[in-house]
Amino acid sequence: MTRVLITGAAGRIGTTLRSGLAAEQTILRLTDRVSLGKAGPQEELVQSDLSDLEQVTSLCQGVDAIVHMAGIVSPTLSWDDALRNNIGPSYNIYEAARANGVRRVVFASSIHAHGFVFRDQKISDKSLFRPDSFYGLAKVFGEVIGRLYADKHGLEVICLRIASFRPEPTTERELGTWLSPRDAVQLVSRSLDASGIDFIALYGVSNNNRGLYDTSNWNRIGYEPVDDSGDFAEKIKAGEPAVSEPELERRFHGAHYVSPGFSAGR
Repeated sequence: MTRVLITGAAGRIGTTLRSGLAAEQTILRLTDRVSLGKAGPQEELVQSDLSDLEQVTSLCQGVDAIVHMAGIVSPTLSWDDALRNNIGPSYNIYEAARANGVRRVVFASSIHAHGFVFRDQKISDKSLFRPDSFYGLAKVFGEVIGRLYADKHGLEVICLRIASFRPEPTTERELGTWLSPRDAVQLVSRSLDASGIDFIALYGVSNNNRGLYDTSNWNRIGYEPVDDSGDFAEKIKAGEPAVSEPELERRFHGAHYVSPGFSAGR
């Protein structure tokens, strides 16, 4: 019997994974700082504070793999909030995994780890980090400490650079960034099952016809997304005229995450 810990299980993606990963041979240990309701079959519910290493260490006991989805998502995330809610908990997860002998950690990273790359450039797992916010910076930390724990302690780490997770794309930009719920479940499931992985970062998007990212390493985990944003292109085009992106946001992959507090003048 496999036991998988999912952090941030009350969030949008966490809720999707809670139902999508349910299986007879898998126990889901679900945690969040808020109530998760009533436990279903093969579920263990634990309300916890991931900023407390002692709690996280206890939380990871008896776990075979961790899917770390917890964290505050905001373009205006302050340094103090990023440190307490995103950066600190990521360290705690990796350290608790090491202490408990958990081999596989799937980390929810983000395209905002390189949000200041110009949008006309295709980005890949080889691109330099250019975070667009403290939120993006926290994702860089989560990836880099994952690399450290893979090299130094032998953890198997898969970082998923998630883009626009939602039921369907709603803007022209999302035709290149969309990740469907069905594909999100497959992406995490393949990440849990893949063999021969020490460390890898790959893009969490569907099979979109507007490719903004190099997805050539999907085959390393056997991810084959089935949903295509192109199916919604005509609907988006025929919809109400959208508010156009400001020129600054249109230039970068990070879009509206780049503008809060921007003062570079370029």
